[in-house]
Amino acid sequence: WHWVYWDLEIFFDERTGKPSLDLPKIFGIHLFLSGVACFGFGAFHVTGLYGPGIWVSDPYGLTGKVQPVNPAWGVEGFDPFIPGGIASHHIAAGTLGILAGLFHLSVRPPQRLYKGLRMGNIETVLSSSIAAVFFAAFVVAGTMWYGSATTPI
Repeated sequence: WHWVYWDLEIFFDERTGKPSLDLPKIFGIHLFLSGVACFGFGAFHVTGLYGPGIWVSDPYGLTGKVQPVNPAWGVEGFDPFIPGGIASHHIAAGTLGILAGLFHLSVRPPQRLYKGLRMGNIETVLSSSIAAVFFAAFVVAGTMWYGSATTPI
């Protein structure tokens, strides 16, 4: 996709007309799209509204099956052995991602912040974004290792 649509306006500098990457706008696009995917997964697939649901099992792994899950919006949603927390987390995180993506698409960072955080440098942007990916990976690995509603054993 990126190679076919290389001539989009986000890949050209408005002042010079030369090819460049508008990294804050590209970040906003990707954040918005990942928010839509996260919200859609939680609101439709996990809840069974338009999809099968998720794998849920008992604490001993004997009666596992794919089933729809209702979101748990209270304190019980933070318990890793309550499957409703998975649905509510994805719905809430997706909503936040959509709002943050729209914010980053409509608001430009100030020049001092842009230069101070080196937002125009692709290496800086990619190396700082890997921290969020590692955090999510550690959370998933922890729930798989110590057990949760989807992987109890």
